[in-house]
Amino acid sequence: MASALQTAQALRIRRLRRADLADVTRIDAHHTGARKPAYWKRVLEQFLGRRDARARVGLAAEVHGRLAGYLLGEASRTFRAAGVTTLRTMVRRNDVPVLAFFRAAGFSGGSYVQLELDLSGQG
Repeated sequence: MASALQTAQALRIRRLRRADLADVTRIDAHHTGARKPAYWKRVLEQFLGRRDARARVGLAAEVHGRLAGYLLGEASRTFRAAGVTTLRTMVRRNDVPVLAFFRAAGFSGGSYVQLELDLSGQG
């Protein structure tokens, strides 16, 4: 298994493309348990084909040439103009490629800790 340093060194950030549809669908299915290729095709067409693309960001994270993560955002300029000063996201602590992706985009550890309580086994 690759170390976090090796993974971070193999990380490449680039613009998201329509050709990434199969990989975006694969990654989403891994996290949600459902394959939704028609949904993601529609999202990518609408998102990447917009004329107001300056306010939109579509990034892809590749590790060793394979799509490991993606980010779709309409945030940076729009949020700043609205006075937003901080963005937060949640990432599994052992998901090194996703962590490396966000760190490469400028994210760092914040001042909050996520807590959860599993209610499925409680009566």
